[in-house]
Amino acid sequence: MRIKKTSLIFLLAIFLLPWQTHYIHRIVPMIEGISEYGKLAFFVTEFLIVAAFVFSRRDSEQPPKEMRKTLRGFYLFLATGFLSLTFAQYYSISLFTLGHILIAGMLFVYLVDPKIRLDRVLLAFVLGLIIPCILGWYQYVNGFSPASTLFGLAEKQVDTSGIAVVATQTFRSLRAYGSFPHPNIFGGYLAIAIIILGWFVRSAESKWHSYMYAPLIVLFTSTLILTFSRSAWLALSFSLVAILAQLFWHKRLVPHRAIPLITLGFVTILLSIFVLRSHVLARFDSTLQVEAISIEERASQYAAFPNVFRINPVVGVGAGAYVFALESMNKNQPVWSYQPFHNAFLLLLSEFGLIGLLLFTYWMYELIKLIWSRRTHAGGMFAAAIFLELCFLAVFDHYLFSMWSGLALAAFSLAICVRLSTHSK
Repeated sequence: MRIKKTSLIFLLAIFLLPWQTHYIHRIVPMIEGISEYGKLAFFVTEFLIVAAFVFSRRDSEQPPKEMRKTLRGFYLFLATGFLSLTFAQYYSISLFTLGHILIAGMLFVYLVDPKIRLDRVLLAFVLGLIIPCILGWYQYVNGFSPASTLFGLAEKQVDTSGIAVVATQTFRSLRAYGSFPHPNIFGGYLAIAIIILGWFVRSAESKWHSYMYAPLIVLFTSTLILTFSRSAWLALSFSLVAILAQLFWHKRLVPHRAIPLITLGFVTILLSIFVLRSHVLARFDSTLQVEAISIEERASQYAAFPNVFRINPVVGVGAGAYVFALESMNKNQPVWSYQPFHNAFLLLLSEFGLIGLLLFTYWMYELIKLIWSRRTHAGGMFAAAIFLELCFLAVFDHYLFSMWSGLALAAFSLAICVRLSTHSK
């Protein structure tokens, strides 16, 4: 009975991952003001993950031999977080951030347990995104998103400064946030979910069962366009090309199921781009003010990164401390200008140092070896597609390492890569 209740708690946590319901324990202010990255908060989904993890340990199974090296790599990487904490200058920030990383680690370890039903977990993840998608459409159409303490939503209006919009000289539209802190995070979740839908379609027992996912394909692909997340668009595009090429080359494609739904997805994307063509093109026009500011901010981050890295290149400045270290060197700037570096790999390097990056690379090496060993199997191909998506998202944004919603997505996706790579079919 305990196992059943624990499983339900974990599935609820996965279903609720998109929602940002949290309790703010304390706010650590910067010299220039209060930053989002100074909020020390507990998320409801974290409590659920911890509860499921603690109550399931007695009943967990020994992981298969091929998983053990990957888990060992993860544990070694996690140890570097505690090493960096020993030398952290902003101890409370680093301690709290390391807590988020630790809980994301619990999510990873729990999910790679062979006893956990993978299909149920994936279904909970996909179903949990339906309401955020509907909310995302509402936000885009109305240019407004209501506040809700219960669901962790802050009020957003298209005319408010600092809100993510797509804009030209003649229009200004609110990008789809869904239930997330930023549209890019929402786009990342949708990009992963679309690949998962592909796995469901391929694994369906019959052609008619696979057609049940058609409404979700339309909803997720159209909403992905509304996030106007270039990193998510790029990640999904490359991973789809990779997975379709591999499935076709190794003759793992099921044409009578895949082709109609692939066509449906592409038609939805093309129709969305056609209808919103002026908005989509605006995201690639560097002459527009909104895009020019975005490019300028990212360029300035590359210039500032070496200075932060040199503070402590061996063990880093500490988890979550990048923005505080940046402020200490560049004072008298608006508080919103202090942002984590928009590259999760380099952000990890600056916060965990060379030792952290080295052990993270070892962990990824073991994971890639596992995926490569199953490269001719459908599970390995889908694992590779998800891993490729994560790499693209990490290169162009920071949330996979800087925010709880991103850490949860990274832990979930990497665990799915492990499970798919050891899938029997």
